[in-house]
Amino acid sequence: MNLAGRPTPKVLTAGLRALNDRHLTRTGQHDVRLRHPLLAEAVRQRLVPGEASDEHRRLALTLAKGRDPSAAEVAEHWRRAGGPAQEVTWRILAARDAGSRYASALEAEQWRRALALWPADVDVVGTPGLRKLDAYVAALDALQHIDLPAAAVVATRP
Repeated sequence: MNLAGRPTPKVLTAGLRALNDRHLTRTGQHDVRLRHPLLAEAVRQRLVPGEASDEHRRLALTLAKGRDPSAAEVAEHWRRAGGPAQEVTWRILAARDAGSRYASALEAEQWRRALALWPADVDVVGTPGLRKLDAYVAALDALQHIDLPAAAVVATRP
């Protein structure tokens, strides 16, 4: 362990090899993942309070640096890390990504979450910047064919 209480690269590699020898991981070209979601859940349950948000922050930062990151996944890690300013930016990207795949329900969900996170005193957020009015229009556009009552709620929100 280093001074910050984190495993050194040697310890981390040894741990990953041990998991791999037990066939508990699957490896990609640049990453290692636990083979089954229940294993990941067991790891999460062993974290002490406060540790999970630090891990989610670290994951969000690492995933964001990847080649073609999943905006929805990065946004979710920012949500779990308690980083609304970063989350809203990634939610906007996730909404646009879902819209480009004609996934209207997912797009609408991302827009609604982005609007819920939008800072009250700010008109433009994200990179590139997006006006709140344009986010509302995009949310309504995504909702108009799939959920008119939800579109009405979005339309009447201040």
